[in-house]
Amino acid sequence: MTCPICAGTEAREIPCSRRYTAGWPIHVCTGCRLVHVREHCSADAIARVWSEELFADSPDPKSVLYQATLPAVLARLTYVAATLDQSVGLKDRAVIDIGAGTVAFLDLAAARGGRTFGIEPSAANCARLRAQGHSCHEGTVESYAAGGGADLVTILWTLECTSDPRAMLAAAHRVLADGGRLCVATGSRILVPFKKPLDYYLGEGNPDIHPFHWSAATLAAVLAVAGFRMTWTNSYIVSDVLCVIAAKGEADWTGDHPDAALAFFDRWDRESPMYQ
Repeated sequence: MTCPICAGTEAREIPCSRRYTAGWPIHVCTGCRLVHVREHCSADAIARVWSEELFADSPDPKSVLYQATLPAVLARLTYVAATLDQSVGLKDRAVIDIGAGTVAFLDLAAARGGRTFGIEPSAANCARLRAQGHSCHEGTVESYAAGGGADLVTILWTLECTSDPRAMLAAAHRVLADGGRLCVATGSRILVPFKKPLDYYLGEGNPDIHPFHWSAATLAAVLAVAGFRMTWTNSYIVSDVLCVIAAKGEADWTGDHPDAALAFFDRWDRESPMYQ
């Protein structure tokens, strides 16, 4: 498969990845050094897994890891909402959250005066959104037909879980008004101090519903090829969150050092203890 950033077809396998992902290898693009699962399923298939297994009416128990009933999840969403309110303002802003999940972020945005709209493939989550007074589109962002008008588009812990991040960002570009801002936040940041054991970070089972692993450089690169320039980045080195704000516009980008990602995962494999 071609790389969504540089369209390259050559990649190097991260050798230790097979041990933690049920035999599915993770690769590093030799062109831009994007770390990703090359053989992953479609956007619709990924949406079905999240909708029918993790966020169904009788959800997979693992779904609690992604719901704001978990204090750590609520804390990271609160951090993003507060950051956006202080930096770009939420009061009277039209906010579209792509991958709105179980309502929490849009509740936080609405409490700060935002006019909220969620794009979410899970029928159960859309019912929750409507019950809390949020408008929504039930489906993927690729199936959302409306054009510009959003003052702020957020993609929170979602860009790493799509089949094609460039397509998701192109859709965000389309729905964002000129002069608006895009916010992307992720916990899948790499080339930073280890925050958790590698087996816990990669998890169990098929990794293709979470195929992308962002460094600050590759996140900036995919934003640039989608027509965005970064205007702010948080102190991700000392945080579990990599959070960026971007505007429409042209930007240059460079990938990571050619061997940085391979060396990073090798060190993580050797130095980080197993999760207990």
